[in-house]
Amino acid sequence: MGKIFGGSKSKQTSSNQAYGTINNAVQPALGNIAQGSNALNAFLSGDTSGFNTYKNMAGYDAMAESGSRGITGNAAASGLLRSGSTGKALQSFGSNLNQQFADNYFQKLLGQTGLGLQAGNLLAGAGQTSTSKSKSKPGLGGFVGTALTGGAL
Repeated sequence: MGKIFGGSKSKQTSSNQAYGTINNAVQPALGNIAQGSNALNAFLSGDTSGFNTYKNMAGYDAMAESGSRGITGNAAASGLLRSGSTGKALQSFGSNLNQQFADNYFQKLLGQTGLGLQAGNLLAGAGQTSTSKSKSKPGLGGFVGTALTGGAL
């Protein structure tokens, strides 16, 4: 039946020509997937060692000291240094600052993991080539198609 209607034989190949080169270039970035995921898991499980390191590197102590000095300085100027409102303001400031740093740390870990995933996507798609070869044979299918479209026979 293939001879009556014509047909084609085709051969397709696909290969990643640049895999080795790209793999070597993005391998360090791929490590970010595991590093970021492990740090996220640890943080969400209550391990704050990575978070504490981040706070030290990001200047948490300096910000906390500066903020508490501002609060106590204003309270002292108003004669309310040892009042409950000063204690509440210090508590609120510390809690908000800690939450801000925790949110930033979490976002940075997500970003680190995302970099690794992007590198993986780059590696998966880089250097893809496809080739296709086909051999068509005329047959009844070409004849009928030409006749139906009003072409010359």
